[in-house]
Amino acid sequence: MYSSLDGLIIEFNYDEEMLNKGKYPLKIKKRIAGRYGHLSNSQSIEFLKAMDLSKLKLLVAGHISENNNSIKKLMSC
Repeated sequence: MYSSLDGLIIEFNYDEEMLNKGKYPLKIKKRIAGRYGHLSNSQSIEFLKAMDLSKLKLLVAGHISENNNSIKKLMSC
């Protein structure tokens, strides 16, 4: 389905550990990590692993949370 893509923007909103240890109220944490919330680093990586990336030339990590993620965490996935 995505095999012809040469560019992709995908959300890497939060790191699970940072979200769980963070200051947000539990209700907000559940919303972020819920079924209709945001994509975690690991969810985005699993999606990418399932794709045919042979034609992909550009990948943009989007919507990275300032409070619940970091470039360092994202790059270590």
